[in-house]
Amino acid sequence: MAEKKGNQKLPNKKANNISGSNTSEWLFLAPILILTYILYSGTLKNYFIINWDDDGYIINNPLIKDLSWKSIVFMFSHFHLDNYHPLTTLSNALEYHLYKLNPKPYHFNNLVLHLLNTTLVFYFIRQLIKNKEASLLAALLFAIHPMHVESVSWISERKDVLYTAFFLLSLITYNRFIQEEKKYLLAWSVAFMFLSCLSKPAAVALTPVLFLLDYYSGKKIMMSSLIQKIPFLILSLLFGIMVLLSQSQSGSMNMVEHIPIIDKIFFVCYGLVFYIVKLFAPIHLSAMYLYPLKDNGLLPMEYYLAPFVLIALIIFIFKFKKIRKELIFGFLFYFFTIAMVIQLVPVGKAIVAERYSYMPYIGLFFILAKLYTMLQNNEFANAQKIKSVMNITIGIFIIIFCVGTWNRNKDWKDSYSLFSDIIKQQPYNYFGYYARGNGRTLQNDVKGAIEDYSQAIQLDSTYDVLWYNRGVQREKINEKAAAADDYTQAIKINPQDSKSFYNRGNIKVESGNLLGAIEDYTQSLKIDSLHAEAFCNRAIAHLNLKDSTKALADFNSSLKQNPKLVNALYYRANLYIAQKNFNAACEDYNAAAKAGSADAQKLYDYYCKQK
Repeated sequence: MAEKKGNQKLPNKKANNISGSNTSEWLFLAPILILTYILYSGTLKNYFIINWDDDGYIINNPLIKDLSWKSIVFMFSHFHLDNYHPLTTLSNALEYHLYKLNPKPYHFNNLVLHLLNTTLVFYFIRQLIKNKEASLLAALLFAIHPMHVESVSWISERKDVLYTAFFLLSLITYNRFIQEEKKYLLAWSVAFMFLSCLSKPAAVALTPVLFLLDYYSGKKIMMSSLIQKIPFLILSLLFGIMVLLSQSQSGSMNMVEHIPIIDKIFFVCYGLVFYIVKLFAPIHLSAMYLYPLKDNGLLPMEYYLAPFVLIALIIFIFKFKKIRKELIFGFLFYFFTIAMVIQLVPVGKAIVAERYSYMPYIGLFFILAKLYTMLQNNEFANAQKIKSVMNITIGIFIIIFCVGTWNRNKDWKDSYSLFSDIIKQQPYNYFGYYARGNGRTLQNDVKGAIEDYSQAIQLDSTYDVLWYNRGVQREKINEKAAAADDYTQAIKINPQDSKSFYNRGNIKVESGNLLGAIEDYTQSLKIDSLHAEAFCNRAIAHLNLKDSTKALADFNSSLKQNPKLVNALYYRANLYIAQKNFNAACEDYNAAAKAGSADAQKLYDYYCKQK
């Protein structure tokens, strides 16, 4: 018994130095980090994706523009854009404080975090399989895989690279705790998990992964082991509830409605197989993979094949006894860390996303690293013959991955490049045209936006926002009748579209159809009773129809919602003048003048300064 106990102490000393790291390991790891930096160096010249999350999280985010204690407290106590990742928001706030809206530092910091994660992957795998070369291979694959470009090159995915860093630190620290049983290591592991959850709530997956580490290390599940997991379980529960609350409030869970349960099962199976296939064949990558369209009530064939692929994989795991434990660990690591995003409960419009592979692939890379180790140790029949083929194959994959990552970074240069790539990869998908149209709108490319919206409508005419957006652009080039038709179509699809009623009402005013305009403003206000401009414009229409009573009531309602609305102040002042109520008129003219109305200033000078 004494000898066994003594034998167990040897790896503990090694673990003290994070898997026995030394100078030689750093010498081998350094070229991987340099190569990764070179492959991602193009991102330092990239811009924000101005109409896809970067606008909400960075460009137009008031939280990051105020680095006060009050703002920081608000970050940690509220959802933002229906998500909760305050530590990520705080990191962006620090960047904004130092660099404002220069995208280069944001991209650079994402890249630095990716390099840190690559290093941590090496140490984590090194802890598990005690083989330096295999651990370096796993770290290299993690660093250069094209599926990870989205997490690194997209500024808004700071949450991915940040939560992964703390997630891995928690795992590495917990693994040391298993070997050394020092309580401060457990405390640090909990702390790192907490920071990971604050970066992205997907870190709740860490708790089941800790049980996996117990299983892989041979640690027996006893009451003491379960008690040690209580802090992790509490964090998983709390942040899991936050995820459900934020997503349910946003309506993201309702974006894809009426999906039969059997289809959900096929979607889950497809997602699990999709990422495994892309591990080896990262081609035809896209920033958006929409749910499939049915043909005669049937999904595409690959969805029906996916469950059989998974069944075959499970059979393979239990047949392959020599490496069964490693296969179970690796695939369950993959499953636990991807479970939240495999659309068992559909969230959003995408069935899969490349960024979701960032953490889960570590489990699959672990399996590959273990297979590499076993071949190196001649643990398979004909291992010597397989080695040469394996080395050549690895070399080919490394070259393919490097080229793929270098080119994929170019697709993330800016909004136009990204959405043009989606169109290239999925020409029959409306989303690419819709998103590129939004980008062109922000860049004041009116004709280009109309072209993209029109193409999107041809592909999917049931999406009301497409009609509304094209209508807005058509108004800019004075195609009023066509714009009104677009708003009408948007209303047919979505009768709760208050903005389309409002905009169509404005066009009716210009064409002299005041009664029709009043009807549209009224419908808009039934949907959105806080729309100050709708009250104001309906008041003006009433005024033109000589109904001063209704006009005054609407002006009052408008200014109740927005006391500084210039048009409402100006036209109500005109109405007061007609009613000989000069004191009230002067107050409104003065307020409108202070808000910037030159016409109001002139009338104030004429009516009020002479009194």
